[in-house]
Amino acid sequence: MARGPRHALIAAAITVALLAAGILPGSAAPGATGQRGMMAVVDGQSSTGGYGAPLVQGCQWATWVARCSNLTVYGNGSSFSDSGCGPPNGCTFGPEFQCTELAQRYAYYAWGEPAIWSGYGGADGSAAQMWNAGPDLPIPLQQFSQGGGVAPQVGDLLVFAPGWLGSYWDGNGHVAVVSAVMSNAVDIVQENGTATGTDQLGLYGSVVIANGYTPIIGWLHNPLMSASGLSKLSAASANGQQIVFWQAANGHLREAWTTGGTWYGPSDLTAAGTVDDVEQRADAPVSPQRRRGARRTAGGVLGGRWRRPHGGVARRLDVVRPREHRGRLGCLRSRDLSARRRGAR
Repeated sequence: MARGPRHALIAAAITVALLAAGILPGSAAPGATGQRGMMAVVDGQSSTGGYGAPLVQGCQWATWVARCSNLTVYGNGSSFSDSGCGPPNGCTFGPEFQCTELAQRYAYYAWGEPAIWSGYGGADGSAAQMWNAGPDLPIPLQQFSQGGGVAPQVGDLLVFAPGWLGSYWDGNGHVAVVSAVMSNAVDIVQENGTATGTDQLGLYGSVVIANGYTPIIGWLHNPLMSASGLSKLSAASANGQQIVFWQAANGHLREAWTTGGTWYGPSDLTAAGTVDDVEQRADAPVSPQRRRGARRTAGGVLGGRWRRPHGGVARRLDVVRPREHRGRLGCLRSRDLSARRRGAR
């Protein structure tokens, strides 16, 4: 049997056993509402939060993103098909407040990815096809399949396949952001999924137990997340290239960058810099004249193209894999910007 199907069968068997035992947070017995996750909305026992209402402030969950104030999670009302193009972002990141809107907004501010993923990797804009788009983005993301041996990490995008929710067919799938990982549980934040904008799923090795959701395809991972140690990231991009800065545990300014789809670094700019570099304020622009005069400068945009640190040696960023034990329903396609109003079916 092929490796992929074998992993899927093993994951399914483990899921069934753990659900029957009821020993994981994501497989706990139904509470007062009777259903978990998206199934609670399908059965009319819950909503996805008041339409446009802030559910979780961005800096309460995305603590590793420098511009976390842009990552507030919003409610999407009582219908999964509710959507609009109003404040705060219009349809910059897709129809508000679909699951793809939060996922694309997060990847934009955290990693410098495009605001809309439709078309990358042949993706049609649905949540499930973000899985196909990930490796084809300007900053390629790694795919880790459900049950494939690598557990999700904080900051990963958890991608759900189309599937049945009771008698309702969810053809677009779902996507959420992993906000915390424990030994036996995964916390997620999401739009158009639950009334709180959050949920806790079970975790057994590299199998995520998502009772009340469609099947999980896997998670998309940016290797920079492993290298930065979840320090605050400040990302920017130009012409398909990206540079990211963060402050390391020792207080030094670190940098990583991509070119040709490969991550390089990280570089310790504080240790390698000159007085000319250190005097530059983080929020102050560096003029081309001063950049040319410095003996060693940080990477940046010059002439519309990213430059790596002068005098530095580009080396490929090692992918740090975590240890294994350490559109969802109504998610409209991002290309559908027709802004079907609240209550539309």
